[in-house]
Amino acid sequence: MEHRNAAYSLLNGSGLEIGALHCPAVLDKTKCSVKYLDIHDSQTLRKHFPEVDTSLFVEPDFIGDINMKSAAEITNEAFDFIILNHVLEHVANPIRVFINVWSALKHGGMFVLSVPDKDYTFDKDRQLTHFTHLLADYYLEVDSPVDDHYVDFLQHVHPETFQSKEAFLSAIKNVRKRNEHVHVWSCRTFKEHLMKIIELFSIGAEIVVESNASDNKIEYLAVLKKS
Repeated sequence: MEHRNAAYSLLNGSGLEIGALHCPAVLDKTKCSVKYLDIHDSQTLRKHFPEVDTSLFVEPDFIGDINMKSAAEITNEAFDFIILNHVLEHVANPIRVFINVWSALKHGGMFVLSVPDKDYTFDKDRQLTHFTHLLADYYLEVDSPVDDHYVDFLQHVHPETFQSKEAFLSAIKNVRKRNEHVHVWSCRTFKEHLMKIIELFSIGAEIVVESNASDNKIEYLAVLKKS
């Protein structure tokens, strides 16, 4: 993840990282202070992700669902920077989450945003999410993923779970708890969707840093400056 250093080097002041789980951003603590927000407390996250070393989990300062409430409402704060790494692919309503996070950023603040590129992850055999799907979820005010997304995830990532009813029901319950990948993007399609969101909702944003999976072998990453 060395490519993220160029993004993090732009950050200073008071920040918020959402969904850090066990991989918080490595920041220059002489310039940055950071608080953490997650949908569950660390004890619950440890139960949902037993394969992760328990000592690595970040203890959230705020507990809340950014699919339901804005980050500003959850934290009652505004931030100089916000980091959202590998979160949007897990949420039911990415457009609403983007807007809910953007609202807590100060003018002139920096938004670090990344999503995995399907060709470099276990999602490589899944179909790309279309922008019309995102818009439909936003207009319909969808607030929780439908199981069709998780069935698709299991079909392409864990097909062995369809061998019996018991195995499938156990697996679908587990992926719901873990909020596995709902949406699937490539670097190209995510940037296209991002630019459409910015235009459609008149969001004052400028991309100041960008990195693609063709170079970093994992994700699309951008830093957006709020104007």
